[in-house]
Parts: sequence; structure tokens; C-alpha cells
Amino acid sequence: MTPVRIAAVILLLVSSLPSFARVAAPTNYHPAFKILTHKQLAEIKPIIGQTVALSNAVNEPSSNSLHFDEMNPMEGVSLAATASFDMSNLVSFRAFSLDAAEVDRVVSNPVIKIKDHDYPLFIVQTILDDDKDLRYITAKIIGQKGYARFVVDNQSAAVVAHLEVDDKRYRILSRQTNPIQQLIYTMPHQTVEELRFPTPILVSNNANSLIYRLESELLKTEMLLTISPSYYSEAKMDIVEYALIEQGQIADINIENLQEGHRSKDIKDLLFRLRLLTRSRESDRFVVTKLTRDKTGRLIYIIFQQLVDGALFEEKSTMHIHRDGYVSYLSLRAINTQHPDFQASIYDLEQAMLIAENKLCTQDLDKLPAYQDAPFLSHKTWMVHKTNNQVIPLWWLIVRNSQCAEDEAYIALVDGMTGEGVIALKYDPKAPDL
Repeated sequence: MTPVRIAAVILLLVSSLPSFARVAAPTNYHPAFKILTHKQLAEIKPIIGQTVALSNAVNEPSSNSLHFDEMNPMEGVSLAATASFDMSNLVSFRAFSLDAAEVDRVVSNPVIKIKDHDYPLFIVQTILDDDKDLRYITAKIIGQKGYARFVVDNQSAAVVAHLEVDDKRYRILSRQTNPIQQLIYTMPHQTVEELRFPTPILVSNNANSLIYRLESELLKTEMLLTISPSYYSEAKMDIVEYALIEQGQIADINIENLQEGHRSKDIKDLLFRLRLLTRSRESDRFVVTKLTRDKTGRLIYIIFQQLVDGALFEEKSTMHIHRDGYVSYLSLRAINTQHPDFQASIYDLEQAMLIAENKLCTQDLDKLPAYQDAPFLSHKTWMVHKTNNQVIPLWWLIVRNSQCAEDEAYIALVDGMTGEGVIALKYDPKAPDL
């Protein structure tokens, strides 16, 4: 690649980083935005019809037939019951309508039995997700305060569910080995803070399984209904992942721990807790690069960037802090460093400097434009190529031409993967503000 072409590529990288800002009216595609809110659900009065057992007792698995990890999936989660749902009792009904002018008819009230308790359901809504071929079913518990939410895979009839009644919570999962059978688990008690900002607990432990995917979709939906944002979206371009959450009670963060130029464990932990919405990984690291305060000194805006292999990812992520102290807006841009296509930089600083110094001898330096912005030190950044969305590590180096009497300085750019480089600019930074 010629120096001119490399310089053109660099200018493209610097000036045209992809934007994830929403420029059009919001369109919420996730099924959570079609599901009745907790407030709407609470206002519905169940209609009592004929009760029917949801589980077929003949097909229920015995405890002797269960694997050890099915009996003991994780600490704090215990097996409460087994079942074998007749899915026709969940899906074959006429949906409840919020329109009083329409006539509602309930075919039956399916009953979930857990130990010695019967929980009759009044099914109020079914939402189809055609893209993922899933069915979301919402029901109220008759006679008690609570609800149930089912996510059903239309192809296999595998089901996962969240059942909440009074102060008890249950997770229902189809068995991986036999999807027509279900395991019902008692979930840990939640604190007041966890009810406000829930931490998802995935009981299924095989990240590649259908049940894990269904449970993730279920918990993602529950989180969105709790956060109640005005807009949510996620996207992926090559190995870069984006998430945007607007106007919701997203999370709590200890702002006293945030310092510009420092890594933030609080931000890392917050994003990992929201991983079903953000795709964040526990290994991700972030640096606070700017804190903005209002006239009273209250923190209102946080800019942070991902730290990858000792260098910042050029794209900035942001958080807004509501006056009540919680995060009300989140825009995240992060490299998936666990993606098989991710590669660390091949050329280190010393090698990149040798490449840049060699370019001083082979490149015409007379007509280079001057860099007259703030001074900086040699460093590496991760950047996204606008045309192919590939992520590259780019060295920004200050090199000096010792053969010139003026000992002029230049900015060299070296691709950390290919070793291609170019002297891009004369280095003539403005004097720092006093």
C-alpha cells in the first residue's frame, strides 16, 4: 500500500468513525415493548374459568432420573418440582383484550403445581417474535399477587418461565435432554435494591444450548420491563458491539469512585450486570475519559472508553446521570475481545518506531500538512475502518528527523497488524493553555 493510500485510509479512520446515534424516530423491535407493563398487568382483573392441570403427571420426570447438575444447578437455587407441560393449554386460547368493547372468553385456567401449592393462571397476552420464532406468554396468578411469563420456542416447544407470587420466585426450564419435561427451581430472595436494579441469574449452564438462549431472552425481557426505557437497541458490526438504552432507571453507580484517566471497576461491574442487554464480558475494562458537571457541581455526564491490550478503543461510550442519582441513559461501544476474529497487535512500540524512522528516509516530507492541535505522546489506539468495519490497532508516533538541522518532528501512523506505516503530518502542536 502506498503512503498516499495509507494516509487516505488514516484520514477516513479519523474523520469517519461509524456512529450509533439514533437519528430517526425510535422503533423498539424487542418484544418487551409490546408486553403489558407491570402496572398494566396489576390493573387487570382475572376471569375465572375451568381449571386444568398444566402438567401431565404421567410424563413428569422423577428425581431419580435427573442429573446431578439438574438437581443442584448453582448455589442458592434449589429444585422445587418437576413437570411436563401440555403446551396446548398455554397457547390455545383467545387472548384477553384491554378494549372493553371486545368480548373476552377464557377457555381454561391452567394450573401450575409446586409442592403443595396450586397456582391457577389467567393468560392475558401472547406476543410472537417472528425473527426468533419465539412466543411470549404472560399470565396473572389467580387469587394471589403475582404473574408468570413464558418464552416458548415454536420449533421444539421447549419453554422457560419466570413465576413470581407474593415474595416467592420460581424459574421453570425445559430439560435439555427432553424439552417436553420441565424443572421448577426456587430462586433466591431479592433485596429492595435488587428489585429496583435486578441482577440476572441464569440457571442453565450450557451457553451453547437452546435452553440457555431461551432463558437469556426471558431475563432480558424481565430486565427491560423493570428498567422501562423509552428506547433500546443493540447491534453488531464485525467484532464491535453496540447497545443503546434511553430514559430508564438503568442502574445505580457510585459516582464518588469515578476519576478521569482511571480504570473504573464500577463501570465494568455495572455493564457486566447488564450483560444481557449490553453483551459485556467480565474481562472487559473501561477508562473514564471525561466527567461533566452542572453549575451546582452535580455529575451529569460520563464519557468512558474500553481499554484493550493496554490501549483505548477510539469510540466513546456515554452515561447520563439522573438528578436522583441513577443512570438514565447508556450508549456503549465495545470490542468483543473474546471473538475468534480478534487479534492483539503484532507490532509493539519499539518495532513500530523502527518502521516509522525508516519512513523518514524514504518519504517526501516537504509538503506534509502540519498538526497544530494539542500535544500528545506516542501511543496506540484501536480504530474501526469505516469501509469494512474491521478493527485495527494503530500506532500514533512522534518521530524526529535527526538529519535535519531544525530537528523537525513528525507524526507517523503504523498499522499494528500489518506493519504498514506512513509519515502523515508535521508535528507542530499548539502551546498548552496556562
